[in-house]
Amino acid sequence: MIRLAIVIALGANALTLYTLLPTAIARPTLPVSPTAVVAIAGIALTGLAAALLGLTISIRSRTKHEELLRRSEAFARATVDALPAHIAIVDEWGAIVSTNRAWHEFAEGHGVTPANVGVGVNYLAECDRAAARGCADAVAIGAALRGVLAGKDEHFTLEYPFHSPDARNWFQVRVSRFPGDGAPHACLAHEDVTARKLAEEQHENAKHEAEAANAAKSAFVANISHEIRTPMNAIIGYADMLLDAAGSAEQRLGCVKVIRRNGEHLLAIINDILDISKVEACRMSTERITCDLPQMVADVIGLTQPKAIEKGLKFEVTFDELIPRTVQTDPVRVKQVLANLVGNAIKFTSCGVVRLYVSQEVSYFSQNLRFSVSDTGIGMTQEQVSRLFQPFSQADASTTRKFGGTGLGLTISKRLAQMLGGDIEVETQEGVGSTFRFWINGGPREGVELVRNLMQAQLDLPDLTATFEGQDIRLQGRVLLAEDGEDNQHLLTTFLRQAGVQVALANNGELAVRLALANDFDLILMDMQMPVMDGYRATAKLRDAGYRRPIVALTAHAMAEDRLKCMAAGCSEYLSKPIDRQKLLMMCASYLSAAIVPVNESPTPVAEPAAVDEAPNSAGLLTSTLAGDPRVGRVLEKFIARLPERVVQLRGALEVGNLELLRQSVHNLKGAGSGYGFKPLSEQSAKAEDALKSERTLDEIRGQVEELIGLIERVAGYTPTTAAVGG
Repeated sequence: MIRLAIVIALGANALTLYTLLPTAIARPTLPVSPTAVVAIAGIALTGLAAALLGLTISIRSRTKHEELLRRSEAFARATVDALPAHIAIVDEWGAIVSTNRAWHEFAEGHGVTPANVGVGVNYLAECDRAAARGCADAVAIGAALRGVLAGKDEHFTLEYPFHSPDARNWFQVRVSRFPGDGAPHACLAHEDVTARKLAEEQHENAKHEAEAANAAKSAFVANISHEIRTPMNAIIGYADMLLDAAGSAEQRLGCVKVIRRNGEHLLAIINDILDISKVEACRMSTERITCDLPQMVADVIGLTQPKAIEKGLKFEVTFDELIPRTVQTDPVRVKQVLANLVGNAIKFTSCGVVRLYVSQEVSYFSQNLRFSVSDTGIGMTQEQVSRLFQPFSQADASTTRKFGGTGLGLTISKRLAQMLGGDIEVETQEGVGSTFRFWINGGPREGVELVRNLMQAQLDLPDLTATFEGQDIRLQGRVLLAEDGEDNQHLLTTFLRQAGVQVALANNGELAVRLALANDFDLILMDMQMPVMDGYRATAKLRDAGYRRPIVALTAHAMAEDRLKCMAAGCSEYLSKPIDRQKLLMMCASYLSAAIVPVNESPTPVAEPAAVDEAPNSAGLLTSTLAGDPRVGRVLEKFIARLPERVVQLRGALEVGNLELLRQSVHNLKGAGSGYGFKPLSEQSAKAEDALKSERTLDEIRGQVEELIGLIERVAGYTPTTAAVGG
């Protein structure tokens, strides 16, 4: 209608103009009245106005339509840009004709320029380049895009990984035919599905962990059944033997010991099970009290060292230069963890050495206690370490495993260490050995006494006599004994040689230095008071010469400053006189190869005096506590036989006032008396030596020495010589 009105208006205007034009323009004469001309002009103007009005309406309508179209396109663009998927439209040749914001942002975030992925880039060509580099996913996407553009497929979906050094990501690509007439187009949508893939992976891992946990618990039940049945079998079997009336008293006693030992083992298994159940239920608790650190370590040594000696292992315990006397922690739990770590080191070491090192780490207000347990055992692989602290599992979970155990100890120990304010870590190498480091929070350090240069010999170790009842310690190695006292030479040499040690003697420090540097000794036992050169100078001279073998100080001086003096000279350990046989062998076992054997397999002397108490008996005689020990019978007889000579020497020194000879004589008796089982002799000798050192009057010294002589003359087996009686 608008077009028709415009045509009419234009025709009317043309007619009017033709009629009214000047005569100069050639035209035929028309008989048109003025009224008609006016009418025609009016019609033309009306038509023109109508045409203008229609044109205006048409323009406004088109403008409104175009605005709506622009708004629709903007809405569609905003919608597509708001989608998290990376979307691109490609034409029939694979060229990108449009992309959304997510497409560009992802490209910019991964260092890709628009020139590589923007509008105008051929996506199919990029897929082909990636395929040439060996990307199988690019091959699949390119083939799918070609199939959709060719009309063979409507849709295609593929999930592919897109990992980087910093993160792992997965995407899902969808290729679909773009709707519309004309040349074919395709829509590419890359969607980030990382969250879903990680969730699926976590679910799968949780499933595997649950299955592994069930398998581990099943293996644990089978293992714990074996561990329980083993001691139960021994308990039941030896209980049946105990019921046999024909058994001797010795056999029945042996049965009771086996039953008790296996009962304790069974109790330890049950305690482990109870502890892990508390850990799993988060009901394990600890306390914090002030406790003696050296005593805690001594208790652990008493529990574990016999097993090390039984296996023939060296067991070394060393301390940092300064450690606190007391700490605030749970002593029961600390000893439980430490005993487990040391016990494992011993269990998994067939030869070599197990070391325990104790140190302190201080902060501004508090202190941490560190325990390092190292061994020369079988070590572990990294795969074994990964499951080391998991409950119900062991490094060796096979049915043919060599070592027993519940597989709970390290799990419990790690949880306890964390509850005590610390942790446990391990460093290991298969076939070389392992080092477990265990640390705890030791509480405030302000006002805590520090112990300097603590040594194993200073620890108050439990009496191990009962532990080795019916057994003896056998040693292998070469020992240099530097000792000037003849009695101590005989005694210590007897103890060491009976244990299997090769012993060389030096009666002064100078000779000890020469022998040590010229021979390959495994250990030196160094008396600190000797003629010519004392033990302090001899030890220092050896260390200055580069001697690195262990040197154990032997001295009757047991004060703290004496220990420090020995350490300053270069001694490795300290053993105070009088020397106890068991302590001597235990000390040597820390540095030599050792083993436990039944007593009847050890060489024994012939003499076997009757066993009596060290105090005077009803007849007034003083007898040795070692009189019933066949291993020292012969050397004890020699010591008693030389006592009259000692009496003569003491009385002679008193008569002439030779205080130096007197001091040397009582010092030798102090060191030898308890070693031979005569503790009263050592105690009285110490009193006489104190009187001499403090330079008391000769009458006071004489009184102490005469009392010592009186004790000597009451020793069972003492036979005074003529010289002694006449003196």
